Amino acid sequence: MKNTKLIKALAAALTASMLLTGCSAVEEFFEEAEDELEELEEDEDDEDETEEPEETDEEESEVTETTVMTTAPARDVVDTDDTPDTEGTYSGTIFLTEDVYGNEVGPEIFTENKVTVVNCWGTYCSPCIEEMPELEEWYQEELAAGSGVGIVGLVIDVDSSTAYMATDVMDETGVTYPNLIIDDGLYEMFCEDLYCVPTTFIVDQYGNIVAGPFEGAYVQGYKDAVENYLN
Repeated sequence: MKNTKLIKALAAALTASMLLTGCSAVEEFFEEAEDELEELEEDEDDEDETEEPEETDEEESEVTETTVMTTAPARDVVDTDDTPDTEGTYSGTIFLTEDVYGNEVGPEIFTENKVTVVNCWGTYCSPCIEEMPELEEWYQEELAAGSGVGIVGLVIDVDSSTAYMATDVMDETGVTYPNLIIDDGLYEMFCEDLYCVPTTFIVDQYGNIVAGPFEGAYVQGYKDAVENYLN
């Protein structure tokens, strides 16, 4: 476009010069210049169209890596009189909840492992669901090796009355690692500042968060964090 503007300016200057000198070829020159300018403008329009960047697969994957939460996580209200006695082996937030099958779960889910990967996910979240088979594969490897590395899911959009939505996803993805309903304790520990899912934390056996949050589906990143902590 800069070239076109320059040629137009030169043409105007030449035209003025010809008029001042009484040149009889002004009209013929002007018509030829107009034709050349039109061709230049068409060529530049074609170049502008071809120079527009196309979206790449990498850009699309970055957009779909996480799902931004629009509502607060669901949670069950638990009678605090029933919270477990941790006998000095646990220093994290006390909680007493259920897994998605109705089994009671407390801090022992952390204290029984050297380190636990806590993966917050939602039943509506495609990136969450897509990484679950890879998490399950990792869980089975660590289980077989007896390494003391556990994996736990926190389902942010179900409570005890809607847990079937989580079990349906688990059935579809083949997941067997524990998935918990969020109670007040787990909410305080992991969800108060939760922005998107999946978000993943690494927790030691005392209930302390030692790495994370990792926002987005990135299983290799969780593995690296666990390895760094254990080493």
